[in-house]
Amino acid sequence: MLFPMSHSMTKVTLLGIAMLFCSACTEEQTTWHNAYDIENELHLLTQESDRQVIFARLQEIHQTLPLYIQREQQIASLEGEMAKWLVTLNTSLRNAPLHHATIENCESWRRAMEVSWQQELSLLNERAKEVWRVMLATCKA
Repeated sequence: MLFPMSHSMTKVTLLGIAMLFCSACTEEQTTWHNAYDIENELHLLTQESDRQVIFARLQEIHQTLPLYIQREQQIASLEGEMAKWLVTLNTSLRNAPLHHATIENCESWRRAMEVSWQQELSLLNERAKEVWRVMLATCKA
């Protein structure tokens, strides 16, 4: 009787360790400590020559951003500029063509940004223009 109990406990323990490991891996991929970290990552993405890398990172940011925002709000560590960047990323990527593995053309990215922000690209704030530069690097790389 002791063996089945310890065997099931082992399964539960291994499952718990696996879940912790997987969540730690996900959190490592999007770890920004301040607004500078976001700006730096976006700048580095504009320098990336492999558009698949840029596209994959934008997809990852888009998918993990709501959880990241929620986690940051829960620990109340959102500084003003950081909060502005998170809102900018969330708004900018809301309608972005990130739903499949192909790279969309620049026109698709532009329309998505304008729909998300409900204004022309030229009227976007500087943070949104930085996200646009990353999108432009994706479709032109």
